[in-house]
Amino acid sequence: MMKFLLIFLLFVNWQPGAPVKEVSLGEEFTIQAGEQVLVKDANLKLTFSGVPEDSRCPVDVACVWAGNAKLNLALKSAKKKLTTTINTTLEPRELAFKGYTIKLVRVNPPRKSGMPIAPDDYEATLVVRKTL
Repeated sequence: MMKFLLIFLLFVNWQPGAPVKEVSLGEEFTIQAGEQVLVKDANLKLTFSGVPEDSRCPVDVACVWAGNAKLNLALKSAKKKLTTTINTTLEPRELAFKGYTIKLVRVNPPRKSGMPIAPDDYEATLVVRKTL
């Protein structure tokens, strides 16, 4: 009886995860904070987990320096995992992982003075290429 109850509770509470978006090598793609993509030609999963720092110059302000946004990424292949950061202005602006290069193209939305960006509103445009 206990076994049946446990199986029933697991079935009732089970929810499928969000579908994983698939992208190709060399294709620019946009990923939302919290989202995962599969680079199908590389068998590489990439998760954009958030933006811990964003000092980019607001678009409605004249700044001396462009500022920087730092993104947290998790990379996973069949046998290796890596949690790391990538930046818009500071190094590293691209990452090497298992024979591939992951490059940050841009971060949206742009900052506006006096208007904070909600963590879930961030999106990053990236491209993954085979390292030459």
